[in-house]
Amino acid sequence: MIDEIGNRIVASIASEIETNERNRAILKPPSSLDAWEAYHRGLWHMYRFTRPENDAAQRFFERAVSLDPTFSRAHAGLSLHPLAERLPGLGGPRAGDRPRAGRRPPGHAGRRPGPRRALGAGRALWLRGLHDQSVLELAQSVDLSPNFAQGHYSLAFVQAQAAIPLPPSPRRIARAA
Repeated sequence: MIDEIGNRIVASIASEIETNERNRAILKPPSSLDAWEAYHRGLWHMYRFTRPENDAAQRFFERAVSLDPTFSRAHAGLSLHPLAERLPGLGGPRAGDRPRAGRRPPGHAGRRPGPRRALGAGRALWLRGLHDQSVLELAQSVDLSPNFAQGHYSLAFVQAQAAIPLPPSPRRIARAA
C-alpha cells in the first residue's frame, strides 16, 4: 500500500516537472537552448502530431544529441520521429526514414539495459513490423520503471495499433497475488 502511494506521488510530480520544463524551454529562443531544453522543446513539437511539427521535433532532438551525445532521452526522442510518421494523417513513412532507436548513446556500453533503452528498442521493433517483440521490450521498460510515462504510452500505442494483449509480467503477477 505504501509503495503504491509513493508510486502515485512520484508519477504526479514527474509529470508536473516535465510540463514545467517544456513550458520553460518554449519561452527561450531556440539558439540559446541547452541539451535538456532542446529535448523538451522537441517533445512539445512532437506531441502536436503534424508533419511540420514532427520535423521540428526531429531537429530539436538532433540538437540535443549534438550538445550532449550521452543524453539518452534525446536519443529516445529521435526514435519518436519515424514512429510518429506512421500515425494516421501524417501519410506514413517517407523514403529513407530509418528508425534510430535501439542504438546506445556513447558511454552506455556495458550498462544494464534501462527503461529508455527498452523503449527505443520497442519502438524500433514496431517500425520493423515485429509487434510481438516490440510489446515485450516496451513492457520491459514499464517493468523496469513503473512510473515511466513514455513507456506506458508507447506500450499502449503499439498494443492498440497491433491489437496485442499485454504479456504476463512477474511484477504484475506478484501485485495481483
